[in-house]
Amino acid sequence: MDVTRSKHYDRMLKLSCMELLTFCSCSGGHFGRLIATPKVTNRVLLCFLRKQRQTGGNLTLARHAVLVCQTMNRQLRGHLRPCWDLIQDWQESVPSQLRNPMPLLILESITVLARLYGMQASGLARFEWLALACLLEVGFWGLLRPGELYALTRGKITLPSDGT
Repeated sequence: MDVTRSKHYDRMLKLSCMELLTFCSCSGGHFGRLIATPKVTNRVLLCFLRKQRQTGGNLTLARHAVLVCQTMNRQLRGHLRPCWDLIQDWQESVPSQLRNPMPLLILESITVLARLYGMQASGLARFEWLALACLLEVGFWGLLRPGELYALTRGKITLPSDGT
């Protein structure tokens, strides 16, 4: 079966393979033996993953190290649960970083510009510009994803004038 992979994925596999090869050679092991059996693979990969985590290694690179072993020996798939559990634990211990989808100043600039264009236009163009300004603010302050904003209909919105 010919599998087409992205260049980024291939690059990450190669980088993680190099890290794993370096780890194996420093530990006196051989990469060929590493992927021979699930028991050996789990033992060596767990050592590698723990070292990466302790030394502040890259989580993505560590994840790809497991993937490269599974790529080299397809029989390992489904047998590296301890490694995936350690990666999941590592991932959950990393604090997530929240960010604004766009700076508030940019949002205000876009909405003011849309209102300005709306006030200068007439007919349907006026409605479209003013609706855009309104929807941008509703989407931002309502924490809506683009797909949710696009699917928004009047029936999904309750206004004070609706009497509820």
